[in-house]
Amino acid sequence: MYLILATRPDLAFSVTKLAQFASALSVRHWQGVLRIMRYLKSHDSTKFMLGDATPPIQILNLPTNLLGFFDASLIDCVKTRRSTEGYVFFLNGACISWTSKRQGLVVLSSTEAEFIAGMEAAKELCWILGFLQAIDRAEFNPRLLGDNKGALALAKDNAYRP
Repeated sequence: MYLILATRPDLAFSVTKLAQFASALSVRHWQGVLRIMRYLKSHDSTKFMLGDATPPIQILNLPTNLLGFFDASLIDCVKTRRSTEGYVFFLNGACISWTSKRQGLVVLSSTEAEFIAGMEAAKELCWILGFLQAIDRAEFNPRLLGDNKGALALAKDNAYRP
């Protein structure tokens, strides 16, 4: 699992999704495993390059060297009724932290799911800033971006207004 998460982010979701059913695999799950194997065989020379692509900071033209994005989807798992959240952080254009996981509670709206994802991303941002300050890095102007207007308004004002 560690190798998949650390070296092949293109497979991380598929492998972790299949790992949830490791104790009770069905024919459908084995078909998923075979599909991953076919993907690996057809992409054995694929390489991920850091630095050749235009960093998100340059694309968005933001005055920052630490940039984070967060997002959530509403009720991905029909069985548990839980949403999936994720975030990614870039330092000077290089990805330094990312996650995608199922939320620990059931939410009733996309705004609530996005707000929780933003809260998790903000906690990670605080940790990253503390770590970078501990090793005496330069000044940072961090930015954390989301795409749900309701969640952003709630985070900014902390008051519910329909």
